[in-house]
Amino acid sequence: MAFARSYGMLIGGRIVEGIAGGIAMVVVSAYLGEIAPTSVRGAVGTLSQFTISSAIFLATALGLPYLLGTCAHWHLVVGAPVALAVIQLCSLPFFPRSPRYLYIDKNNLSAAEHALRRLRPVGVDLAQELAEMKAEKEKLDRLARPSVFQVLRSRQLRFRFVLTAILHTSQQFTGINGVFYYSSAIYTSAGLKNVALFALLPAVLNVLFVGVSVKLVDRLGRRSLMVIGLAGMCCSYVILTAGMCFNDGFFSGKSSSSSGGNWTAALTITGSLGVVAFFSVGPGPVPWMIVNELFPQSTRATAYAFAGVVNWTANYLVGQFFLPILNGLHPYGFLVFAAVSLLYALLLYYLQPETKGVEIDDIDAYFNSKAEGDEASALSCCFLAGKDTLA
Repeated sequence: MAFARSYGMLIGGRIVEGIAGGIAMVVVSAYLGEIAPTSVRGAVGTLSQFTISSAIFLATALGLPYLLGTCAHWHLVVGAPVALAVIQLCSLPFFPRSPRYLYIDKNNLSAAEHALRRLRPVGVDLAQELAEMKAEKEKLDRLARPSVFQVLRSRQLRFRFVLTAILHTSQQFTGINGVFYYSSAIYTSAGLKNVALFALLPAVLNVLFVGVSVKLVDRLGRRSLMVIGLAGMCCSYVILTAGMCFNDGFFSGKSSSSSGGNWTAALTITGSLGVVAFFSVGPGPVPWMIVNELFPQSTRATAYAFAGVVNWTANYLVGQFFLPILNGLHPYGFLVFAAVSLLYALLLYYLQPETKGVEIDDIDAYFNSKAEGDEASALSCCFLAGKDTLA
């Protein structure tokens, strides 16, 4: 893409880059989830979103007209990821393989133990982790390895796929990408000068609040962060709409000429930044991380593929319909996303079990019992393990 001399070359490069990015998103999320100890599994799982947010900020900053966002230097911004890709390729041979993969899938206990020792501090007792992996392996060995079609049709996994679809569509249908795409138009309508510089604010907040999520996900839990994030997005969209009601500049592409003055600009900016902040706390990092907890080792690859298809399909649909919704319902278009955010918050509050601090085998037993309609057995799966977070 950096050496493109036509639109065709740019589009072709973007397609290849998109495929590679999709694969990396799935593989990195799965890998981090498999190598993390239970106590910090959420924090480690959300680190991938933190690095993505940091990269978005860096790309946005480099694309400013004061730096490389010019006709003469744009190809440097597009080509910069090559350096990161080379660094990653050179460092991959030094990464230990997933202990769960080595033991459960490849039946290589010694290699799994060696990889686990590389991943844990010196002197840490590995007996409990190895016993947990052994229990999962023994259970899976009693069953035939399912095909992709069998996995998607499985009664025990059906609710987990529904929950995965809800989590990943909540990441897209709440309209976050539209806020990112049109942040410059929002700030222009609010009367701000140096809009290109202010367009960095969403990227900065994204990094900061994903960092907050990394700290809180193993304390407050996954469901709590999702519900708080979605409810906060709903409130932020209402604030943004209030600012837009007194401000017609967004749809004309000009600064606001309303008599509301600075307070309408403050409402508009606060609402848009609030959407980004609350998204980054929960709906941004949690959906990709939690797939690793919902599915056992034998079905996890299929689950991540399903999540990727759902997520990127939803992303495409939002890209197609976001602007028509705003143009058709202005100044109330953002209320559609407020309603969607509230709906998802309620759905996940009632449907999503809390999985923080619970072993993968106990989570699997909980869902299997729930699929059989035995709620008492489902709850006992976590109580007997000394956990109460699946309730």
